[in-house]
Amino acid sequence: AVADFLQVKVKAHSAGEAGASDAGPYGDYQSQSGSVTSTLQSVLDKTQGHLESARKAEATARSLFKKLKEGLEAEIKNKGQTVADLKVAISRSQEESGQLQSQLLAAQQLLKVTQEQLAELEADFKTQDKAFKKRSAMREEEVLAV
Repeated sequence: AVADFLQVKVKAHSAGEAGASDAGPYGDYQSQSGSVTSTLQSVLDKTQGHLESARKAEATARSLFKKLKEGLEAEIKNKGQTVADLKVAISRSQEESGQLQSQLLAAQQLLKVTQEQLAELEADFKTQDKAFKKRSAMREEEVLAV
């Protein structure tokens, strides 16, 4: 095997053979670059195939990511609009709640004033009723006396 690798030529038995002195100590050189070239070409073809596959996969992944990104951006925009709408609704609700609370407070004050007036009227009524009954009793006595 080593002899084939170094291409050592077995020296001829006789010193007079032609070409023995021209070949050198290892014999004639025979090119074996064909198998190396085919190996390198095979590696190049496989590498280019893998590169093309990787590029296709990358293009597909990029396309899918772009679609996903667009979808998510649209969803974010919609959610942002929904949040803005909810903020407006909350603001309106708070404004309405404030108005209703002020109306409630006004109604409670009116009720308090009305109840105070009612108490005054009842007290006045009792006083006037007593006075009326007292006068009626005096008139009855006068009528009986006559």
